[in-house]
Amino acid sequence: MDLDLKAIRRQLAGVFRDLSEIRVEEEPLFEDVAVLNPSLAFLPNEGKALVAVGLPTRVRRLRSRGGEDVLLREEYQAMRYLLFRNINEVDEKTDLWPIAFMKCDPKELYSVGIRARPITIPPRPRMSAALIKEIKEAGGIKPENVPTPLEVFRAIKSKLVKFHEFPDEQTANFVTIWIIGTHFFPLFAAYPYLHIWGIKRVGKSKLLHFTSLLAFNTAFSNNLTTATIFRLIDECMATLLMDETEDLTDPQRRLDMRSVLLAGYKRGSVTYRVEGERRKYVRDFEVYSPKALANISGVEDVLVDRAVTIVMQRSIDRAIVDSTIDDLDPEWQKIRDKLYLLALCRWKELYDISKELKNPSEKISAREYELWHSIFCIAKWLSDDLLAELIPWAEGKAEEKEIIELNDNKDLMLLHTLTRHVDKTAEYSAVQIRDWLKGEYPEDEAKGMEWLNTAWIGRALRRLGFLDSRKLSREGGRHFYTVNKDKLDSLARKARLTVPAIPDIPVPGLPHDIIRIDTTDKVGRHLSIIKVGDSRPTTGIAGISGIVPKVGLKEEKDSEQAKDASTAIKEDDSQ
Repeated sequence: MDLDLKAIRRQLAGVFRDLSEIRVEEEPLFEDVAVLNPSLAFLPNEGKALVAVGLPTRVRRLRSRGGEDVLLREEYQAMRYLLFRNINEVDEKTDLWPIAFMKCDPKELYSVGIRARPITIPPRPRMSAALIKEIKEAGGIKPENVPTPLEVFRAIKSKLVKFHEFPDEQTANFVTIWIIGTHFFPLFAAYPYLHIWGIKRVGKSKLLHFTSLLAFNTAFSNNLTTATIFRLIDECMATLLMDETEDLTDPQRRLDMRSVLLAGYKRGSVTYRVEGERRKYVRDFEVYSPKALANISGVEDVLVDRAVTIVMQRSIDRAIVDSTIDDLDPEWQKIRDKLYLLALCRWKELYDISKELKNPSEKISAREYELWHSIFCIAKWLSDDLLAELIPWAEGKAEEKEIIELNDNKDLMLLHTLTRHVDKTAEYSAVQIRDWLKGEYPEDEAKGMEWLNTAWIGRALRRLGFLDSRKLSREGGRHFYTVNKDKLDSLARKARLTVPAIPDIPVPGLPHDIIRIDTTDKVGRHLSIIKVGDSRPTTGIAGISGIVPKVGLKEEKDSEQAKDASTAIKEDDSQ
């Protein structure tokens, strides 16, 4: 075949000429432009909502020859489409809530006043093709065909308790609410992680499997690279599920997953990664999405603050133990369809509640309420009674975190100790405070307290705001710190620390004004306390010989009584 080189040159010259005529113009827009993720987005000010759905699509490639189309290739692909609804539009003739069906393309969205980012990941079909076709052909959906939130809640919970046994009903309610919330989480500034904790064979993996069938755009992390995980969350707003089999032995994977978990509970959170093979560049990934973690060992302290932990227990109900989840059960698809309809048609009700609802509990701190706000809003949306029942359970979860923080946070350990020993504003030596702290914690715990020394005490007191100090040479060069009682009480209240009320129990055979008290503190340690007259009780750990306070002994007779009391208590301890 002879090639006409001149003709080829002429064609190439024409192509290059066309390219040379293309100009690029840049114009800064001095306005806040919100570029939405079309996978799941709500625009409260404009009353618009859009949800991306996946559909199998037949793609045909044709060429015109002689005025006729000739089929070159035909294939099937999973393609992404959008369901778009403006709540301000109502078709009065057909009594429909209009829902537009369009291709997931930024140009088409721009035609309805929405700036959206492109989505490149092929979608999974989560909404049934039959429902999408019904909405497309009708142009919307009738209000009576949209389920109520409580109807969806009951449908999910009835399936949930069929496969799992929970410690109490409120745990089942919380898990159900959390699953519903995965379809509405962009409405909230934060969304808590679900941490599923328990020993082997209690149903942790089964609960994750259950969640994967109903939560929004779920993805298990176990068989995915970290690059894929970042893109699934960034583009698809995927609900990430992490099982205890997650392999984090690779240091880089562990670092990447930690960055996702540390930032991913708050709206607007991003992490940065280096992309590209030949040409490297840095790009940001949005990592805000619901996440559920299941394991035996628990999670690190910093993640406890981002999660609500439920403890699973082994069931003795054979029907639950032997139950298996059938992925092909059509009920899963029916529930998912209802969740999608709720997200499209009733999201504004939940948004209005989120703007009006204030912290309903004095026992839940502002920091903790940041997590619970979304759960409380959904509970109120479902039923006022459901919210009222959930609040005490949430208070118990908040208290569990406080106890964990008290045991794990060294500064809180110090603050807790000071509240027990400081009864007035005065100077206290670092050595004295160190000894108090050692006495407040059992000897078996003290083995892991090598960090406890006077230098640490000084730094910790300054962190707490007790800055006044001086060094006294006559006291062997010891440092003394001024501890203000009012400031200490204020810090204790802010940290939600309380000194429990202690009953006075006279000891038989001892004078009535000398009392030994056996009690238990907030974290379960057994304390022996001696009180002489009206003086402040002096505390010590059970098993340590009693300590007689030096205050309140004005007469020699009282001192003798105190010595007798100390001797009696030591003998009692030795027995």
